[in-house]
Amino acid sequence: MNYPFWKVKTSFEDFSGIIRGAISDRTCFVEHFVDEVVMQHIAEKYLGIQWIPVFGNLRERCRCLRDSSGFLLLPGEVEKRALENYVSFFTAIGYAYIPDIAFFAYSSKLLSQSLPEAEDTAVLSKGKRTWAQEGVGFIRSWEDFESFPWDTLKALDLERYYRFLEKILPEGQKVVVTGSLFEHLLERVLGYEHLFYSIHDNPELVRAILEKLGRANELFYREAVQYDCVGGIMHADDLGFKSGTFVHPDWIRENLVPWFARYAQIAHEAGKFFFLHSCGRVTEVLEDLLVTVRIDGFHSFQDEIIPVECFKAKYGDRVAILGGVDVDLLSRGTFEEIRRRTRDIMEKCVPGGRFCIGSGNSFANFIPIENYFTMLTEALEFCGLAQNPRR
Repeated sequence: MNYPFWKVKTSFEDFSGIIRGAISDRTCFVEHFVDEVVMQHIAEKYLGIQWIPVFGNLRERCRCLRDSSGFLLLPGEVEKRALENYVSFFTAIGYAYIPDIAFFAYSSKLLSQSLPEAEDTAVLSKGKRTWAQEGVGFIRSWEDFESFPWDTLKALDLERYYRFLEKILPEGQKVVVTGSLFEHLLERVLGYEHLFYSIHDNPELVRAILEKLGRANELFYREAVQYDCVGGIMHADDLGFKSGTFVHPDWIRENLVPWFARYAQIAHEAGKFFFLHSCGRVTEVLEDLLVTVRIDGFHSFQDEIIPVECFKAKYGDRVAILGGVDVDLLSRGTFEEIRRRTRDIMEKCVPGGRFCIGSGNSFANFIPIENYFTMLTEALEFCGLAQNPRR
């Protein structure tokens, strides 16, 4: 099938202009992440690329990190070709930037320990699907804390990795790096129930873990933003659910906002963007994110919580909006429903700039590929780029 976005190219300069409001008559594509099985399917079926697993190497090698003093993201030619394929996918679709995989993927694998697994029943199945620890994570006590190899969280050889990225990125394209703090604490390290109890029963342990994770993110961000190929940071921390934040807003202000502000300062001092991805209703801490942290853009929208056009109307003059098409609609909606909703979002959010289109969260393997393409095509047609690509 011939989709118009194969020929559309967007530079990071275009993206920057939209984020800052200097470009207000069109949008560009963004996505927090795309499931690898989806990338493989599109690459092999539509782009003629023989896919090499990007995360397979990471998954296997993280198992022996406890005995490693360093960690090479690109140990050989196979890994380099895999990264080239990954870049080619996002470039071919026409994304404004490429979501970097370095620290987020690495730390996610290292901290996964023994996450619950079940069969993945999606059409593009990954075989097994994991989910967050609802009860207790892998740190239950101070003894667990002391025995965990925290130093391996900063044992990345980034120089070789980012120098290679600088060589293979198309001209005008950049990556946006990602890390996580609270989400790892909540979903992996302590687990939901154990974290909630520990905030009251053992706050010193919670703070100690936050210090380790927070510092690891900080060290990574400080090094990453020094490379020309890095355009910004997308810090990913789900702070809430449908009706509110997971923990009291005051706890977030005291324990998380200072870290976020530090990360934003790192990005801004390097002349780069700081975005925040957070699922859930975060209304009670949004002013803290806008004023204290000074986020440049906010990502993750769900119609049940706040439709993206309502967020744009209220906050669009203060922060850029990324994504917006509800994942539930993309998963279960008809082509016409998705087309109409995408058009409605574009009509209300593109004027004035500071808006980039994408899914409300991420492109998961249970979303039909055709629905994904429908959203992208409708966005281009709205901007008049479908038949007349800019470059």
